[in-house]
Amino acid sequence: MLDESWAIDWWLPRHKQKLKEKVALVAIGTPPELVFIGDCITQGWETEGLNVWQRHYAARHALALDFGGGRTENVLWRLQHGEIDGIRPKVAVLIIGTNNTGHRRLKLSHRVTRLGRCRFDRHLAKAEGQTGEG
Repeated sequence: MLDESWAIDWWLPRHKQKLKEKVALVAIGTPPELVFIGDCITQGWETEGLNVWQRHYAARHALALDFGGGRTENVLWRLQHGEIDGIRPKVAVLIIGTNNTGHRRLKLSHRVTRLGRCRFDRHLAKAEGQTGEG
């Protein structure tokens, strides 16, 4: 979970909302086929990039699971707490690591991101919702 002081008020409610969005898509018979998982870069689809999202991704039953400020370990937490459970996307776009650098100045941030990517792949392989090849 993201426990930075600036995120405490909105982060967990956003996670719960994203779980509801996923369930709603499945319930109406349009389970996500394209899933974006990441940070503020991809969260921008909901604001500045909304027109592009509507034009290119909405018809593909896309789901954006993106959180501004999220780090690799936060994405892993979200995956372990249901964000992709029960879905079988054809494609998952993963954007992680940006927030493991910068103000935190982690010397090992590239290793954290690489480890996160390996764990992400294993989580997908174990999940009922495996993506297609590639």
